[in-house]
Amino acid sequence: MSSLGEVLKQLRKKYQQTQQNVADSIGKSRESIAKYESGKAEPDSDCLATLARHFGVPIDYIITGHSSQSNLVSILPDVKKYETYLQDNDFIPYLELAVRLKDNNIDILDVEYIINLKSKYTSNKKHP
Repeated sequence: MSSLGEVLKQLRKKYQQTQQNVADSIGKSRESIAKYESGKAEPDSDCLATLARHFGVPIDYIITGHSSQSNLVSILPDVKKYETYLQDNDFIPYLELAVRLKDNNIDILDVEYIINLKSKYTSNKKHP
């Protein structure tokens, strides 16, 4: 079992971030992050949630170094079919785009229509 500090340090290094990068992102001081990593202090529950969001992991992973993804899958059965994508870091920009579309009430069919128009225009331009 990994300590919370070890997990934070591993995540930070995995994403090539400094303590200052993490601190700036979550609204804490670099010293706080250093104390969390060294075990001299522990983040409160709000900070744990913010760290989990920052690194894109469940809170239980921050605390234990292990994730109970099966709990997520059992809560949301539809997630199971997308599990491979959700574990692929290269998929994250596509997921972020989907979230932005949804947050801005943009219908995916409208986006698909524009892409198809662009595709037809491009293919007609290449082949007169």
